[in-house]
Amino acid sequence: MNNAQRKRMTQASNLIANALTIVENVRNEEQEKIFNMPENLQMSTRDNEFEENVDCLNEIVSRLEEVSKGLEDLGAKIPARPAVPTKRKVSIRW
Repeated sequence: MNNAQRKRMTQASNLIANALTIVENVRNEEQEKIFNMPENLQMSTRDNEFEENVDCLNEIVSRLEEVSKGLEDLGAKIPARPAVPTKRKVSIRW
């Protein structure tokens, strides 16, 4: 993997990490709705919707974590190559 590809993979990894944070935050908000739901709405259609949303978001979190781990593993397998010094042309004038 060259440096440009490595840079793009780092960008992909950062995007996955951001997506994971967003999905986890939304999941936590949905869980809060369940915990704060009045008793008369518990076990209602609305409660079931929130629970289904949380289940779906948990699945998304799991998949994003798998992708993140895969990118991490890939990065660990590909050592960063040191920059190769370029040879400078030297012109000699007589």
